Amino acid sequence: MSTTRPAPAPARTSLLPSPERRERLRKIRKIRDGISRYGVGAGGIGVIFALALIFIYLFYETLPLLKPVSMGVAQSYQVLGEDGQMPTLHLTLDRYEEVGARFSQSGVITFFDADTGAIRQREQVPIPEGETITSFGRSESRKRLYV
Repeated sequence: MSTTRPAPAPARTSLLPSPERRERLRKIRKIRDGISRYGVGAGGIGVIFALALIFIYLFYETLPLLKPVSMGVAQSYQVLGEDGQMPTLHLTLDRYEEVGARFSQSGVITFFDADTGAIRQREQVPIPEGETITSFGRSESRKRLYV
């Protein structure tokens, strides 16, 4: 009977790093953890700071809504029609509040400067003989039409 011995198994090498290498990796991990801790903390403080700035901006924008209302006469003048006797049907200003228009019952439209009251132009709406204006209407503001 022959006995054979199995060949000795090769020495197993550990998959773990050596103790010196593990100590070095722990130091690197500790440094990275510290950097991460301060980075996340700085990011959180940045978010809180941004929210505070947004709150301050919104408060600044809405503060006039919380103040009491006051009105005063900025300018006062009389806009004359054709003879100043015809009743006014409608007064309006353009969107920039520079030019005003007065619609009178006789069909005269008087355009005037809103700051000074100086008459810029007068237009007469053609009205047939014997007819009078009985009503006045306005379309939506985007179309700027009057009837």
